[in-house]
Amino acid sequence: MPRLAVVVVLVLLGAHAASVRAEEPLIEWDKVLLRQISGGPESYPLALAQMYASGQRAEAIARLEGWSEADMKAELVTLRSLMRKMNGRLPEDRLRAAVMLHTDRESYERLQSPVVESVRECGINKHGGYARSLIALLIVQSDASREFARQWITAMALSSQWDLCLDDVRRWTHEGLKWFPKDAPLLLIQGTAGETAAALTPEPALYANPNNRSEGLNDLARRRQALSQARGDLDAALALDPDLHEARLRLGRVLWRLEKANEAQAVLQALVEREAEPWILYLGHLFLGRVLEDGGQLPAATEQYRSALAVDPASQAAAMALSEALVTAGDGDEARDVLARAVAFAPRGQPRDAYMSYHLGRANLAEGMLDALRAGTMR
Repeated sequence: MPRLAVVVVLVLLGAHAASVRAEEPLIEWDKVLLRQISGGPESYPLALAQMYASGQRAEAIARLEGWSEADMKAELVTLRSLMRKMNGRLPEDRLRAAVMLHTDRESYERLQSPVVESVRECGINKHGGYARSLIALLIVQSDASREFARQWITAMALSSQWDLCLDDVRRWTHEGLKWFPKDAPLLLIQGTAGETAAALTPEPALYANPNNRSEGLNDLARRRQALSQARGDLDAALALDPDLHEARLRLGRVLWRLEKANEAQAVLQALVEREAEPWILYLGHLFLGRVLEDGGQLPAATEQYRSALAVDPASQAAAMALSEALVTAGDGDEARDVLARAVAFAPRGQPRDAYMSYHLGRANLAEGMLDALRAGTMR
Protein backbone atom coordinates (compact mmCIF):
# COMPACT_ATOMS: atom_id res chain seq x y z
CA MET A 1 0.00 0.00 0.00
CA PRO A 2 1.46 3.48 -0.87
CA ARG A 3 2.46 5.65 2.05
CA LEU A 4 -0.22 8.22 1.23
CA ALA A 5 -2.94 5.56 1.44
CA VAL A 6 -1.71 4.48 4.84
CA VAL A 7 -1.76 8.09 6.03
CA VAL A 8 -5.32 8.51 4.76
CA VAL A 9 -6.46 5.38 6.58
CA LEU A 10 -4.87 6.55 9.81
CA VAL A 11 -6.30 10.05 9.50
CA LEU A 12 -9.78 8.59 8.99
CA LEU A 13 -9.29 6.38 12.03
CA GLY A 14 -8.25 9.45 13.99
CA ALA A 15 -11.29 11.39 12.82
CA HIS A 16 -13.60 8.55 13.85
CA ALA A 17 -11.89 8.27 17.25
CA ALA A 18 -12.28 12.00 17.85
CA SER A 19 -16.03 11.54 17.99
CA VAL A 20 -15.78 9.22 20.97
CA ARG A 21 -14.15 10.68 24.02
CA ALA A 22 -13.33 7.23 25.47
CA GLU A 23 -11.13 6.56 22.43
CA GLU A 24 -9.10 9.77 22.54
CA PRO A 25 -5.82 7.85 23.19
CA LEU A 26 -6.35 6.29 19.75
CA ILE A 27 -5.92 9.73 18.16
CA GLU A 28 -2.57 10.19 19.88
CA TRP A 29 -1.62 6.64 18.91
CA ASP A 30 -2.28 7.35 15.22
CA LYS A 31 -0.32 10.63 15.37
CA VAL A 32 2.66 8.74 16.73
CA LEU A 33 2.22 6.05 14.08
CA LEU A 34 2.46 8.63 11.32
CA ARG A 35 6.04 9.20 12.44
CA GLN A 36 6.73 5.44 12.51
CA ILE A 37 5.64 4.55 8.96
CA SER A 38 8.46 3.91 6.54
CA GLY A 39 6.87 1.66 3.92
CA GLY A 40 3.95 -0.74 3.50
CA PRO A 41 1.09 -1.53 5.87
CA GLU A 42 3.23 -3.87 8.02
CA SER A 43 5.81 -1.20 8.79
CA TYR A 44 4.05 0.13 11.85
CA PRO A 45 3.20 -1.73 15.10
CA LEU A 46 0.09 -3.93 15.20
CA ALA A 47 -0.65 -3.49 11.48
CA LEU A 48 -1.44 -7.19 11.10
CA ALA A 49 -3.54 -7.06 14.26
CA GLN A 50 -5.59 -4.31 12.62
CA MET A 51 -6.03 -6.54 9.55
CA TYR A 52 -7.06 -9.45 11.80
CA ALA A 53 -9.64 -7.32 13.63
CA SER A 54 -11.12 -6.12 10.32
CA GLY A 55 -12.08 -9.70 9.49
CA GLN A 56 -9.09 -10.64 7.29
CA ARG A 57 -8.06 -13.27 9.79
CA ALA A 58 -6.64 -15.92 7.50
CA GLU A 59 -4.66 -13.28 5.60
CA ALA A 60 -3.21 -11.82 8.80
CA ILE A 61 -2.24 -15.24 10.12
CA ALA A 62 -0.59 -16.10 6.79
CA ARG A 63 1.34 -12.79 6.75
CA LEU A 64 3.09 -13.86 9.96
CA GLU A 65 4.96 -16.47 7.94
CA GLY A 66 8.66 -15.92 8.44
CA TRP A 67 8.36 -13.67 11.47
CA SER A 68 11.31 -14.38 13.72
CA GLU A 69 11.68 -13.88 17.44
CA ALA A 70 13.82 -10.85 16.57
CA ASP A 71 10.92 -9.35 14.58
CA MET A 72 8.55 -9.82 17.49
CA LYS A 73 11.07 -8.44 19.95
CA ALA A 74 11.51 -5.37 17.75
CA GLU A 75 7.76 -4.76 17.64
CA LEU A 76 7.53 -5.23 21.41
CA VAL A 77 10.34 -2.71 21.97
CA THR A 78 8.51 -0.23 19.74
CA LEU A 79 5.23 -0.78 21.58
CA ARG A 80 6.88 -0.22 24.95
CA SER A 81 8.47 2.97 23.66
CA LEU A 82 5.14 4.21 22.31
CA MET A 83 3.47 3.29 25.57
CA ARG A 84 5.89 5.53 27.46
CA LYS A 85 5.25 8.40 25.04
CA MET A 86 1.49 8.02 25.49
CA ASN A 87 1.50 7.99 29.30
CA GLY A 88 1.01 4.24 29.53
CA ARG A 89 -1.89 4.05 27.07
CA LEU A 90 -2.11 1.86 23.98
CA PRO A 91 -5.14 1.03 21.80
CA GLU A 92 -6.72 -1.88 23.64
CA ASP A 93 -8.71 -3.24 20.71
CA ARG A 94 -5.59 -3.66 18.60
CA LEU A 95 -3.64 -5.21 21.43
CA ARG A 96 -6.39 -7.76 22.02
CA ALA A 97 -6.49 -8.54 18.31
CA ALA A 98 -2.70 -8.99 18.33
CA VAL A 99 -2.96 -11.45 21.22
CA MET A 100 -5.53 -13.54 19.35
CA LEU A 101 -3.65 -13.25 16.05
CA HIS A 102 -0.48 -14.74 17.53
CA THR A 103 -2.53 -17.29 19.49
CA ASP A 104 -4.07 -18.48 16.22
CA ARG A 105 -0.68 -18.52 14.50
CA GLU A 106 0.68 -20.71 17.30
CA SER A 107 -2.24 -23.12 16.80
CA TYR A 108 -1.65 -23.14 13.04
CA GLU A 109 2.06 -23.91 13.40
CA ARG A 110 1.33 -26.62 15.94
CA LEU A 111 -0.92 -28.32 13.41
CA GLN A 112 1.91 -28.30 10.88
CA SER A 113 4.31 -30.05 13.28
CA PRO A 114 4.89 -33.80 13.00
CA VAL A 115 2.53 -35.73 15.26
CA VAL A 116 2.68 -39.20 16.73
CA GLU A 117 -0.71 -40.88 17.12
CA SER A 118 -2.39 -37.45 17.09
CA VAL A 119 -0.52 -36.25 20.19
CA ARG A 120 0.73 -32.71 19.70
CA GLU A 121 4.19 -31.59 20.60
CA CYS A 122 4.15 -29.75 23.91
CA GLY A 123 5.80 -26.43 24.58
CA ILE A 124 4.88 -22.77 24.06
CA ASN A 125 6.21 -21.58 20.71
CA LYS A 126 7.45 -18.10 19.81
CA HIS A 127 3.98 -16.81 18.88
CA GLY A 128 2.44 -18.05 22.11
CA GLY A 129 5.32 -16.47 23.99
CA TYR A 130 4.84 -13.18 22.16
CA ALA A 131 1.10 -13.18 22.90
CA ARG A 132 2.01 -13.66 26.55
CA SER A 133 4.36 -10.63 26.34
CA LEU A 134 1.56 -8.53 24.83
CA ILE A 135 -0.67 -9.48 27.76
CA ALA A 136 1.73 -7.63 30.05
CA LEU A 137 1.04 -4.43 28.06
CA LEU A 138 -2.69 -5.05 27.76
CA ILE A 139 -3.43 -5.95 31.36
CA VAL A 140 -2.63 -2.46 32.69
CA GLN A 141 -4.91 -0.63 30.23
CA SER A 142 -8.34 -1.07 31.84
CA ASP A 143 -10.53 -3.41 33.87
CA ALA A 144 -12.02 -4.79 30.65
CA SER A 145 -8.60 -5.63 29.26
CA ARG A 146 -7.59 -7.11 32.58
CA GLU A 147 -10.59 -9.45 32.36
CA PHE A 148 -9.68 -10.29 28.76
CA ALA A 149 -6.19 -11.23 29.96
CA ARG A 150 -7.56 -13.42 32.76
CA GLN A 151 -9.86 -15.24 30.37
CA TRP A 152 -7.09 -15.72 27.81
CA ILE A 153 -4.57 -17.12 30.29
CA THR A 154 -7.24 -19.45 31.71
CA ALA A 155 -8.15 -20.67 28.22
CA MET A 156 -4.50 -21.29 27.31
CA ALA A 157 -3.98 -23.31 30.50
CA LEU A 158 -7.10 -25.38 29.82
CA SER A 159 -6.03 -25.92 26.21
CA SER A 160 -2.72 -27.34 27.42
CA GLN A 161 -4.58 -29.54 29.91
CA TRP A 162 -6.66 -30.94 27.04
CA ASP A 163 -3.44 -32.06 25.34
CA LEU A 164 -1.94 -33.28 28.64
CA CYS A 165 0.93 -30.81 28.26
CA LEU A 166 1.06 -30.49 32.02
CA ASP A 167 4.29 -28.47 32.25
CA ASP A 168 2.70 -25.95 29.88
CA VAL A 169 -0.41 -25.82 32.09
CA ARG A 170 1.75 -24.83 35.01
CA ARG A 171 3.61 -22.23 32.93
CA TRP A 172 0.29 -20.59 32.07
CA THR A 173 -1.10 -20.79 35.62
CA HIS A 174 2.12 -19.38 37.09
CA GLU A 175 1.79 -16.46 34.67
CA GLY A 176 -1.86 -16.00 35.57
CA LEU A 177 -1.34 -16.20 39.31
CA LYS A 178 1.38 -13.58 39.04
CA TRP A 179 -1.32 -11.14 37.87
CA PHE A 180 -4.30 -12.70 39.67
CA PRO A 181 -2.97 -14.27 42.90
CA LYS A 182 -6.47 -14.79 44.31
CA ASP A 183 -8.00 -16.47 41.28
CA ALA A 184 -9.55 -19.71 42.53
CA PRO A 185 -10.18 -21.25 39.06
CA LEU A 186 -6.50 -20.81 38.13
CA LEU A 187 -5.46 -22.50 41.37
CA LEU A 188 -7.90 -25.32 40.57
CA ILE A 189 -6.39 -25.76 37.09
CA GLN A 190 -2.88 -25.79 38.55
CA GLY A 191 -3.90 -28.33 41.18
CA THR A 192 -5.52 -30.47 38.50
CA ALA A 193 -2.28 -30.49 36.49
CA GLY A 194 -0.29 -31.59 39.54
CA GLU A 195 -2.80 -34.30 40.40
CA THR A 196 -2.85 -35.55 36.80
CA ALA A 197 0.94 -35.58 36.56
CA ALA A 198 1.15 -37.72 39.69
CA ALA A 199 -1.63 -40.05 38.52
CA LEU A 200 0.12 -40.60 35.18
CA THR A 201 3.42 -41.43 36.87
CA PRO A 202 3.41 -45.19 37.44
CA GLU A 203 4.51 -46.40 40.84
CA PRO A 204 7.89 -48.10 40.33
CA ALA A 205 8.44 -51.73 41.26
CA LEU A 206 11.21 -51.01 43.74
CA TYR A 207 12.10 -54.62 44.40
CA ALA A 208 11.76 -56.01 40.89
CA ASN A 209 15.14 -54.61 39.85
CA PRO A 210 17.40 -53.69 42.80
CA ASN A 211 19.78 -51.88 40.44
CA ASN A 212 17.10 -49.26 39.73
CA ARG A 213 16.00 -48.84 43.34
CA SER A 214 17.40 -45.32 43.70
CA GLU A 215 15.70 -44.22 40.47
CA GLY A 216 12.42 -45.69 41.70
CA LEU A 217 12.70 -43.85 45.00
CA ASN A 218 13.28 -40.61 43.09
CA ASP A 219 10.14 -41.28 41.02
CA LEU A 220 8.16 -41.83 44.20
CA ALA A 221 9.48 -38.60 45.68
CA ARG A 222 8.55 -36.63 42.55
CA ARG A 223 5.10 -38.18 42.55
CA ARG A 224 4.53 -37.31 46.19
CA GLN A 225 5.83 -33.79 45.68
CA ALA A 226 3.39 -33.26 42.79
CA LEU A 227 0.53 -34.47 44.98
CA SER A 228 1.59 -32.26 47.88
CA GLN A 229 1.73 -29.21 45.61
CA ALA A 230 -1.67 -30.11 44.18
CA ARG A 231 -3.06 -30.35 47.70
CA GLY A 232 -1.74 -26.86 48.46
CA ASP A 233 -3.28 -25.41 45.31
CA LEU A 234 -6.66 -27.04 45.94
CA ASP A 235 -6.69 -25.96 49.59
CA ALA A 236 -5.93 -22.40 48.47
CA ALA A 237 -8.69 -22.50 45.84
CA LEU A 238 -11.23 -23.64 48.43
CA ALA A 239 -10.11 -20.99 50.88
CA LEU A 240 -10.92 -18.38 48.23
CA ASP A 241 -14.14 -20.04 47.04
CA PRO A 242 -15.70 -22.65 49.36
CA ASP A 243 -18.36 -23.37 46.73
CA LEU A 244 -15.80 -24.51 44.15
CA HIS A 245 -16.97 -28.11 44.41
CA GLU A 246 -14.56 -29.53 41.85
CA ALA A 247 -11.65 -28.38 44.02
CA ARG A 248 -13.18 -30.25 46.98
CA LEU A 249 -13.62 -33.37 44.86
CA ARG A 250 -10.02 -33.30 43.69
CA LEU A 251 -8.72 -32.52 47.16
CA GLY A 252 -10.40 -35.68 48.45
CA ARG A 253 -8.85 -37.73 45.67
CA VAL A 254 -5.40 -36.22 46.26
CA LEU A 255 -5.62 -36.94 49.98
CA TRP A 256 -6.51 -40.55 49.16
CA ARG A 257 -3.46 -40.80 46.89
CA LEU A 258 -1.36 -39.37 49.73
CA GLU A 259 -2.69 -42.22 51.93
CA LYS A 260 -4.53 -39.81 54.24
CA ALA A 261 -7.72 -41.85 54.27
CA ASN A 262 -9.47 -40.16 57.21
CA GLU A 263 -8.95 -36.69 55.77
CA ALA A 264 -10.03 -37.86 52.32
CA GLN A 265 -13.20 -39.41 53.74
CA ALA A 266 -14.11 -36.23 55.60
CA VAL A 267 -13.62 -34.04 52.52
CA LEU A 268 -15.58 -36.34 50.20
CA GLN A 269 -18.36 -36.87 52.74
CA ALA A 270 -18.77 -33.10 52.98
CA LEU A 271 -18.90 -32.92 49.18
CA VAL A 272 -21.66 -35.52 48.64
CA GLU A 273 -23.80 -33.76 51.23
CA ARG A 274 -23.71 -30.55 49.18
CA GLU A 275 -25.59 -29.51 46.08
CA ALA A 276 -23.18 -29.88 43.17
CA GLU A 277 -23.12 -30.57 39.45
CA PRO A 278 -24.22 -34.15 38.73
CA TRP A 279 -20.83 -35.24 37.38
CA ILE A 280 -19.09 -33.93 40.50
CA LEU A 281 -21.64 -35.60 42.77
CA TYR A 282 -21.28 -38.86 40.82
CA LEU A 283 -17.50 -38.87 41.18
CA GLY A 284 -17.77 -37.82 44.81
CA HIS A 285 -19.81 -40.94 45.65
CA LEU A 286 -17.51 -43.12 43.55
CA PHE A 287 -14.31 -41.83 45.16
CA LEU A 288 -15.79 -41.94 48.67
CA GLY A 289 -16.79 -45.54 48.05
CA ARG A 290 -13.20 -46.40 47.17
CA VAL A 291 -11.88 -44.75 50.35
CA LEU A 292 -14.42 -46.66 52.47
CA GLU A 293 -13.68 -49.94 50.69
CA ASP A 294 -9.95 -49.51 51.26
CA GLY A 295 -10.73 -49.00 54.93
CA GLY A 296 -12.66 -52.28 55.16
CA GLN A 297 -16.09 -50.58 55.34
CA LEU A 298 -17.62 -52.66 52.55
CA PRO A 299 -21.34 -52.07 53.30
CA ALA A 300 -20.84 -48.30 53.43
CA ALA A 301 -18.75 -48.43 50.26
CA THR A 302 -21.45 -50.41 48.49
CA GLU A 303 -24.03 -47.76 49.35
CA GLN A 304 -21.78 -45.05 47.90
CA TYR A 305 -21.39 -47.01 44.67
CA ARG A 306 -25.18 -47.39 44.51
CA SER A 307 -25.53 -43.62 44.99
CA ALA A 308 -23.03 -42.98 42.18
CA LEU A 309 -24.98 -45.29 39.89
CA ALA A 310 -28.20 -43.52 40.81
CA VAL A 311 -26.71 -40.20 39.66
CA ASP A 312 -25.50 -41.74 36.38
CA PRO A 313 -27.33 -45.00 35.62
CA ALA A 314 -25.26 -45.53 32.45
CA SER A 315 -21.98 -45.28 34.37
CA GLN A 316 -19.41 -47.92 33.60
CA ALA A 317 -17.01 -47.14 36.47
CA ALA A 318 -19.69 -47.16 39.17
CA ALA A 319 -21.22 -50.36 37.80
CA MET A 320 -17.84 -52.10 37.89
CA ALA A 321 -17.09 -50.86 41.41
CA LEU A 322 -20.52 -51.92 42.71
CA SER A 323 -20.29 -55.31 41.01
CA GLU A 324 -16.89 -56.04 42.53
CA ALA A 325 -18.08 -54.96 45.97
CA LEU A 326 -21.12 -57.23 45.68
CA VAL A 327 -18.94 -60.18 44.66
CA THR A 328 -16.69 -59.54 47.66
CA ALA A 329 -19.81 -59.49 49.88
CA GLY A 330 -20.92 -62.82 48.39
CA ASP A 331 -23.84 -61.53 46.32
CA GLY A 332 -22.91 -62.84 42.88
CA ASP A 333 -26.45 -62.74 41.46
CA GLU A 334 -26.88 -59.00 41.95
CA ALA A 335 -23.32 -58.43 40.78
CA ARG A 336 -24.19 -60.10 37.46
CA ASP A 337 -27.39 -58.05 37.16
CA VAL A 338 -25.45 -54.81 37.69
CA LEU A 339 -22.94 -55.75 34.99
CA ALA A 340 -25.69 -56.83 32.60
CA ARG A 341 -27.36 -53.43 32.90
CA ALA A 342 -24.02 -51.72 32.33
CA VAL A 343 -23.36 -53.78 29.20
CA ALA A 344 -26.78 -52.75 27.87
CA PHE A 345 -25.58 -49.12 27.78
CA ALA A 346 -22.43 -49.98 25.81
CA PRO A 347 -21.00 -48.60 23.66
CA ARG A 348 -21.57 -45.29 25.37
CA GLY A 349 -21.37 -42.05 23.42
CA GLN A 350 -21.84 -38.56 24.78
CA PRO A 351 -21.96 -37.64 27.52
CA ARG A 352 -19.06 -39.82 28.49
CA ASP A 353 -18.67 -41.41 31.88
CA ALA A 354 -17.17 -38.54 33.91
CA TYR A 355 -14.61 -40.94 35.35
CA MET A 356 -13.11 -41.37 31.88
CA SER A 357 -12.60 -37.60 31.49
CA TYR A 358 -11.63 -36.81 35.08
CA HIS A 359 -7.98 -36.18 34.18
CA LEU A 360 -9.01 -33.41 31.77
CA GLY A 361 -10.92 -31.30 34.26
CA ARG A 362 -12.77 -28.52 32.43
CA ALA A 363 -10.37 -28.49 29.49
CA ASN A 364 -13.29 -28.95 27.10
CA LEU A 365 -14.21 -25.29 27.77
CA ALA A 366 -10.96 -23.96 26.30
CA GLU A 367 -11.95 -23.67 22.65
CA GLY A 368 -15.26 -21.99 23.45
CA MET A 369 -13.45 -19.43 25.60
CA LEU A 370 -10.96 -18.68 22.83
CA ASP A 371 -13.78 -18.38 20.29
CA ALA A 372 -15.50 -15.82 22.51
CA LEU A 373 -12.27 -13.82 22.81
CA ARG A 374 -11.78 -13.93 19.03
CA ALA A 375 -15.34 -12.71 18.48
CA GLY A 376 -14.67 -9.81 20.83
CA THR A 377 -11.85 -8.54 18.62
CA MET A 378 -14.06 -8.09 15.55
CA ARG A 379 -14.73 -4.50 14.50
